[in-house]
Amino acid sequence: MLVRNVKTSDLPEICEIEKFSFDREAYSKRFIETLICHFGDTFLVAEDQGRIVGYAVAVLDGEVGHIYSIAVHPTARKEGVGRILLTSLVERMRAKGLSRARLEVREDNLPAQALYKRLGFVVEGRIESYYSDRRGAIVMSKALN
Repeated sequence: MLVRNVKTSDLPEICEIEKFSFDREAYSKRFIETLICHFGDTFLVAEDQGRIVGYAVAVLDGEVGHIYSIAVHPTARKEGVGRILLTSLVERMRAKGLSRARLEVREDNLPAQALYKRLGFVVEGRIESYYSDRRGAIVMSKALN
């Protein structure tokens, strides 16, 4: 598996993964294009045999990298793709001199929370009714220095 920077030609596969992963909460094609355009340096894809199997993107805000989204195609889940992407993205942010990585995760997404904890993220708080279905989000962060 290869982890690399996103290319605009990856957009259709990223949109497909986004739709499979988030359904009603999926980012629009236009928004993903904007992320690619403005944050291509912190937008990584995992490629396996020429096919995009996952992606992770962070938006930089001062010294903090806000992990906006991480998703893996359903056929590639439970193979370590998410861990590899997140580790690569954290290393990219560290190399850019950021001091902290931050993310929000659905309060009922226990597998993702467990992964983030294994990779050193700690719970900072909770946001009520963060998602469109009124579910809350757990806010997690990790020091990068």
